Amino acid sequence: LIIDELRPATLEGKGLGKALTEYAARWQDQTGIQVNVTISGEGFLPLEVEQVLYRVLQEALSNVARHSKATTIDLALTLTAQMVTLQVKDNGQGFNLQAVTDDSLGIAGMKQRLEEIGGTLSIDSTLGVGTSVIAQVQSAQNNT
Repeated sequence: LIIDELRPATLEGKGLGKALTEYAARWQDQTGIQVNVTISGEGFLPLEVEQVLYRVLQEALSNVARHSKATTIDLALTLTAQMVTLQVKDNGQGFNLQAVTDDSLGIAGMKQRLEEIGGTLSIDSTLGVGTSVIAQVQSAQNNT
């Protein structure tokens, strides 16, 4: 699934919301983990921002499938005039964030991609409760 989605053409002409929704549906079909998608707001985002957020989604869902033992995911994309926020929240087993982040290429990659476009990544994980990954990018250029 990830190999199929590596081409930037996945986003062109669709918009980020539709691309994320389609990817989440395919991922759900392959993993059997339920994904609840919420898209709120609309507006223009540069292709570079869309690509980074799309890659963050791919990595976050890949981590869920490999490590979390989750049964459901809440995926939310929120666009405002000031900010675009992507949140991937699972109900899995959670993990010790301090022990994992220093060695995780996936988390480091998500952070680096976001930093390159002026964005931020925050992760909150509670053992036995689940994990939330939040990517945010200023969207002053987002003209709704």
